[in-house]
Amino acid sequence: MKKILVVLCFLPIIVISQNNKAKSILDELSEKTKSISSIEAHFSNTFISKDAGVNEQQDGVLYIQNNSYRLELESQTIMSDGETNWIYLKDEEEVNITESDEEENFNPS
Repeated sequence: MKKILVVLCFLPIIVISQNNKAKSILDELSEKTKSISSIEAHFSNTFISKDAGVNEQQDGVLYIQNNSYRLELESQTIMSDGETNWIYLKDEEEVNITESDEEENFNPS
């Protein structure tokens, strides 16, 4: 019983120290990424829904430079210069152009 009481007394200290460590890691990562002028990231997304019987994988490439980005997916390409967004739907051969909305704007940087 005493061991449990001791662990419960020190648990908040352990949790706080882990949160501080995580924050310092994220702060360090943020500082490193601010110094990078451009990023290219290749990725795969997997969508799984057992209820709907869906198991799909989608590959893509993300390019970021300052406030601009280009996201290339199999069926579409999404581009933004921070002020205007372009979505090119490959199958429909259609381009949608919209102004960026700061509240709803996706900005990977």
